[in-house]
Amino acid sequence: MRKIVNKYRFWQAVLVLIFCISTGLLVYQMVYMPMRNREAAERLKGEFPEGDIPPGGSASSKERSPAGKKKGILSVDLAALREKYPDVQGWLTIPGTNIDYPVLQSGEDSPEYYLKRNYKGERDANGSLFLQWNCKVPESRNFIIYGHNMNSGAMFGNGLRQ
Repeated sequence: MRKIVNKYRFWQAVLVLIFCISTGLLVYQMVYMPMRNREAAERLKGEFPEGDIPPGGSASSKERSPAGKKKGILSVDLAALREKYPDVQGWLTIPGTNIDYPVLQSGEDSPEYYLKRNYKGERDANGSLFLQWNCKVPESRNFIIYGHNMNSGAMFGNGLRQ
């Protein structure tokens, strides 16, 4: 009888351990990694500021938004950013969503290079937003941008910014 109780407790401990490890991995993948990815994009945006742009405006329009309206969107100095990170082709920001990331582009030899890498080329499960390898940024008016639809709401996920 005592042997049966010991086996039961052993398997119960194994199941609790598996549950704890699984929970830890889920929290890491769905909370910590997207948060780290967002912080890296915000840090990058902060390194290369161009100034505030009024919503719906452009970098050249220096109009002030009326009181009570949403604050302008921080734009990025793409020329300086591309000097340090040449694969950056632009920055995609959609107000009211979590979409606020650099858009990268790799070559024909590795078209999905940024699928699981950040703007520095480091491994990142969230990956980056990236253009199809044969999109020509200065020439084209239409672009194909790839990115993950993360359950956490990061990247192209449907989570709204708070």
